[in-house]
Amino acid sequence: MLLILAVSCLVAVRASETNLRGSANASQNATEVFLAGSFSLENATVSNVTALGDSSDNPLAGVMESIWSFGTSTGLLDAVNLTLASSGSSGGCLCIFDIDRTLTGKQGAVSQCQGNKVLHGVYDIAYGGGDLTLSDVGQHLGSTFCGSCHVGAISADPHHRPHLPVSRVVVGCDAGCKAQQAARMAQSLGVAKHEVYMFDDKANNINSFHGSGMNAQQVSCGSREGSHGLCGAKTSEIQKSFGVKSCR
Repeated sequence: MLLILAVSCLVAVRASETNLRGSANASQNATEVFLAGSFSLENATVSNVTALGDSSDNPLAGVMESIWSFGTSTGLLDAVNLTLASSGSSGGCLCIFDIDRTLTGKQGAVSQCQGNKVLHGVYDIAYGGGDLTLSDVGQHLGSTFCGSCHVGAISADPHHRPHLPVSRVVVGCDAGCKAQQAARMAQSLGVAKHEVYMFDDKANNINSFHGSGMNAQQVSCGSREGSHGLCGAKTSEIQKSFGVKSCR
């Protein structure tokens, strides 16, 4: 219950007058899930919320300080900020991210991927499974130009995972499906195709955007594991560039 309260308080602090709604919507074999305001921490290990404050004058201040610390350290605060920034408006730009090895890094590879953040107790089923590990972009997406755009994700994996800084996710969608779903997402938001920016660690997913009128860029170029990324995307890779670009 405390964890649910933490999320509620973070949202209230950042936008006390904003109403966020969640719904689900299926399209062919891909499913789009609207996640605004539905961040859940029920399975998270909360090592940073160690005390609820001892102040007899204002005990709530201690609670809020602990919640704020937890939201900052886990990246949840960035996720809430991005959701509020990208909800309730149309037009502008749209950034779409792959999830596995883009917003996340390889589980159990923090020694190889310094700066990645492990959310202990939050299971990530992808690539053999393990604790969810956020990449540089997974933690700091708001510091890129995408912080002022609509933000979504399209993943080949059919399972939704929480704790990601996106307001809507399409799951169960790979290769050519990603370009199709990106166009649908842009249309639903009133975003012009030339203002859509896709970021993915796999070249075949990026190549499907050729001729689409949308922009796509391969990421995790500096850390690879075969055909896919290792550590995930770096914030330095998230550029507002036009066309379709791969690592090589």
